[in-house]
Amino acid sequence: KHLPKMTVMACENAIMGTDILKKAMLDSGEMTSEQLEQAAVYPNTAVDRVVFDGHHQGQDGIEVGDAYELAIEREKLLDPNSEPIKGAEYVDNLEMYLQRKIYIINCGHAISAYLGQVHGYHTVQEVLHNERLLYQVKAAMAESVAALEAKYHFSKQSLQDYIETMFVKRMTTPGLSDPVTRVGREPIRKLSPNDRIIGPANECESFGLDNQYLLRGAACALLFHNPDDEQAVEIQQFIKTHGIEKAITQYTKIQPNSAMFEKLLKAYWEAKAKLPANVGNAK
Repeated sequence: KHLPKMTVMACENAIMGTDILKKAMLDSGEMTSEQLEQAAVYPNTAVDRVVFDGHHQGQDGIEVGDAYELAIEREKLLDPNSEPIKGAEYVDNLEMYLQRKIYIINCGHAISAYLGQVHGYHTVQEVLHNERLLYQVKAAMAESVAALEAKYHFSKQSLQDYIETMFVKRMTTPGLSDPVTRVGREPIRKLSPNDRIIGPANECESFGLDNQYLLRGAACALLFHNPDDEQAVEIQQFIKTHGIEKAITQYTKIQPNSAMFEKLLKAYWEAKAKLPANVGNAK
């Protein structure tokens, strides 16, 4: 009770991840809300750094990418003027940094995987070395950029530079190999209304901006097949039982008869027609 407060931060690809962690701790029943508040402060973060498989002297290991970003919610620190982690950025509006990362980097990464599987590729890097598919991935991210410009007044050039530095250069690093089955995992979470694909698509819709490439990515996500992923299996079983129309609303919350619904449905059938025969949910 008399110990100094800790600082607890969740560094995870989730919007307001520390809030999610704090709720999970409360839901565990091991501490009351008052005890949690007495024990620590809980700033949210926006974190971005790539860790991938590596090999050193014949041994499996990991590689850590050079580019990184860690934005921390300043107002929730014990001392808002302190910098407990050197090299981090302390911000007053974390949401804009979270959405920039989730709606651009995580969006492009996920769409690369879903688009890649539809076109018969096994890794994100194979997708990004295909100029036609790279164009589609960058077009989806450009739609996210337009929404973020409108909402937060980021400069377009800063966001384009962000894509090149934090996505294109990073994801095409020699030796990096991201399996589409890994990157595309948990498609239910990634198709949720505020996450990396539907989130920016909804923002585009609210600002009257184009979102066709984002919705093409969502369509490919609805086709994602991985028998080892419970969420992928659930989606395909739901589509088989209830049909794609109900699945769209079930997983994206996009309502029938809306413009987004019709565009997504059309994109789904177009993508399904391209699906390789060896992918489990093909015709």
